[in-house]
Amino acid sequence: MTGHQVRGRVRDATTGAAVSFASVGIRGTALETVTNLAGEFALFVPVAHARDTVQISCLGYGAARRALAAQPVGQRLEVELAPQDQLLGEVLVRAPLSAEAILRNACERIPANYAQQAHSMQLYSRAQYRRSDSVRV
Repeated sequence: MTGHQVRGRVRDATTGAAVSFASVGIRGTALETVTNLAGEFALFVPVAHARDTVQISCLGYGAARRALAAQPVGQRLEVELAPQDQLLGEVLVRAPLSAEAILRNACERIPANYAQQAHSMQLYSRAQYRRSDSVRV
C-alpha cells in the first residue's frame, strides 16, 4: 500500500502545552493514532485518502479538522485545540455481561473496530539478556 506519513503536534490553544493522548484520524475511517506525551503524532495516510480530512479531538477540548489536500507532503501539521467544557449525559450502570457474551460481542465487532487494510507503524522495543550473571542491553 502506498501513501505518506503525516507528522505533527497538538497543543493547547490557551497555554501552549502539549495535548497528550489526543485522537488523530481520518474522518469516516478506522485510520487513527494517538498523540504521545509531547503531543506529537505520526499517521500513515494511504493514497486513497490523500484528499480527506484529518480530525483531531481530545476530551476537554473542541475538535479541529484539517484538509489533507491543503497540507504539503512532508510538512509538520501544527494543531491547537481550544479548551471546551463538555457536559456529560446521564450514565446508566447495568449488570455485567457474562464472559461468553463479552467474547461474542468482541468477535462480532472485529471488522468495525480494526482496519481491514494493510497499515504501517513504528515500534520501539527494548530487551535484556542475562548471561553469566551479567545483563546485556
